Amino acid sequence: MSKVWPVYIVILGPSVFYHHTTKAVPLIANAASGPAIFQSASYPFANGDSALGWVCLNGGCSVPAASSVTFNMIAPVAGPINLNGTGAILLAGDLQLASTASLPSGGIIAGQGYSVMMQGDLTIPAGTVLYLTTNTTIDGGGHTLTFEGGSPGGQIYIDGTTTTVVTLRNMTINGVQNYTTGGSSIGIISGPGVPTVVLDNVTINLAGPTSFGNATTSNAALVINRKVTIAGGYDFAFGSAANCTINTASTLLIDLNTTFAYLPGDSLATHMVFQDSSATLALNGATWYALNTIGTVLTGGNLLINNKSSFQSNGATASNKPIQLGNGVQADNMAINILAGGSINVVEAFVRYNNIEAV
Repeated sequence: MSKVWPVYIVILGPSVFYHHTTKAVPLIANAASGPAIFQSASYPFANGDSALGWVCLNGGCSVPAASSVTFNMIAPVAGPINLNGTGAILLAGDLQLASTASLPSGGIIAGQGYSVMMQGDLTIPAGTVLYLTTNTTIDGGGHTLTFEGGSPGGQIYIDGTTTTVVTLRNMTINGVQNYTTGGSSIGIISGPGVPTVVLDNVTINLAGPTSFGNATTSNAALVINRKVTIAGGYDFAFGSAANCTINTASTLLIDLNTTFAYLPGDSLATHMVFQDSSATLALNGATWYALNTIGTVLTGGNLLINNKSSFQSNGATASNKPIQLGNGVQADNMAINILAGGSINVVEAFVRYNNIEAV
């Protein structure tokens, strides 16, 4: 029996002969009824174009500024994806990024409930912003997302409404920091509501002090799923007026010499939420910091202490604004587990143990 070899046909749209900006030319390939569309060079999309089915963009692509293109492709995109600062990709299915994919310029990805799947490491170059709108997941697949340093460096901004959920999953994130100009590596644009950022099986390596949220400029809820580690030896300031929630069977680990600063924008002490007793806050040689005018109330979860860790404030915390473990309601008790070699050092703070023991 002779072997049947697959045939790939390169289809060149009218853009080869006409100005591409005058007419949208979709790339649509139905594997059941037609051949794949293979593009070896960077494909220049126009506003309103689409790439659907077995479209192979092996040389990357470009989307003009202030234009949008719809993607629902089976094959991974390889090479540079140039969004020219304000070009947008609208997802109608998951988008696979090959290990050679890159984002040389900023732009917009509207996930619309779908995911960007990384098959290799990805860098957000200095001076560029990737805007994530609508429900979007970036799944690192165990790879590394790096924010290149600069003034400002690379950035991701979440730009959405109350119902917008952006998830960063299965990745190490390097280079996270505030910039002298231009905000922070991960920022939130204030909209008509409060979007949610989910960190799911993520390690964040801080490259400098970092802020998440601010009641007046960038408010968002933060959700911790599975294990999330914040490391690097700098301050991570939670400044939102929304909640930071640790899910069931999940852990927020603050690692060696790193500080979690609880600085909520609305001055409430109760924005740390533990879904149940399996939700864990772990301090591994780390510091929990709270302002002496706010304090923190930790209830309903599990506090795990390893190595020499600290509770700290900016001067002795007033007795009515303590770092408080439990709230006087037995059902809300905060379990406390200190591992061998672990200790709690109290620095200019008032710590109140307010669990109610069973009779």
